[in-house]
Amino acid sequence: MKARRLILVLQMLALLVVGVLVITAAGGRARANALTSFAAYRASWPDAWRAPVEHRAVEVLARLLTSPDSDPELVRAAMGVMRQSSSWAAMADTIRSQLRGVLDAYLMTGDGSPRVRIAWELFALSQPADLETYRERIISLGGERASQAEQLRKAADHLRQAPGTDEFDTAMTDLTAAWESLLAPLDGRPLPWLARQAPVVADAEQLAQEALSLQRRLLLEPYGVKRDAAYGMMQPDPGMIEWLDAQARTVNANEPGRRERLERIDDLLHDHPLDGDEEPVVLVATRIALRHHVLPWPAIALGLVVLLVLIGGLARALLRLRRGPLPIDVNAETMENVEPIDLDTDAETRSRSSASITDVG
Repeated sequence: MKARRLILVLQMLALLVVGVLVITAAGGRARANALTSFAAYRASWPDAWRAPVEHRAVEVLARLLTSPDSDPELVRAAMGVMRQSSSWAAMADTIRSQLRGVLDAYLMTGDGSPRVRIAWELFALSQPADLETYRERIISLGGERASQAEQLRKAADHLRQAPGTDEFDTAMTDLTAAWESLLAPLDGRPLPWLARQAPVVADAEQLAQEALSLQRRLLLEPYGVKRDAAYGMMQPDPGMIEWLDAQARTVNANEPGRRERLERIDDLLHDHPLDGDEEPVVLVATRIALRHHVLPWPAIALGLVVLLVLIGGLARALLRLRRGPLPIDVNAETMENVEPIDLDTDAETRSRSSASITDVG
């Protein structure tokens, strides 16, 4: 391919890429503008302000309502606009029918995937009369889990009554296994999000969370957090933080096993957080108790290895500097870099020219 044609092809490709980028940027800007207008929409606006936003919301719902999982944020915002508009009474039945069909199609797959959750949330926003029927259908996708919930309740009671270290370790192991069994897929069907709100599952999880919270308060008592104290939403002041830090140093030095048990509880509560806001004093005390006040041996060993490598490299560099530059041979001659082929050709040419001269004098 000639250079001129190659340049032409590259120019066409560049124009195509620029066009795609412009279209993509325009689509992103249009989506951002739609979200901004939907968020700012008020039903009390004049008709000249409301009409363009409502028309845009209708266009979005007509395009995305059959597949709401493609852009959930935009569909939710458009639904919020239409529910506030005066046209909602006339369009509600049509929107409910479309969402009901989408939800039925998703539920036929038999799994509680995220797209089912998105369709369910939009369906709930449309306020249908058969909402509870679909709720039960989604909950039934997870299967019967009454026995797993009962095992979690028993494990929570065992943890609540575990006084010693051995009993605590056994109770924590049983509680973790029971919780994983409750939330694990059953016969290939995962537990839907709505099933965790069902009384059977929700009560069992609440008992487990309360047992963990109780054990955490018992473990924090030597650190300075009273078992039955109600701290509310009070933030600890610098003096209290300094005192908790001093207490943690002493307790962790005397009872290292207490810190390990507290860490296990904190990890499990991180995976299954408590409902509602926790007391800041308890959270801060837990963070201080779990903080490493002394460097662990693996970290110290790693630091020593890195330090030795750096010292070895520095010593080698100092030795090279002390040795100084290498001596230079004064008798060495520098030759011009000439290719041998040139020398041979020149010698052959000169020999032929001298041989061709004939002295006939």
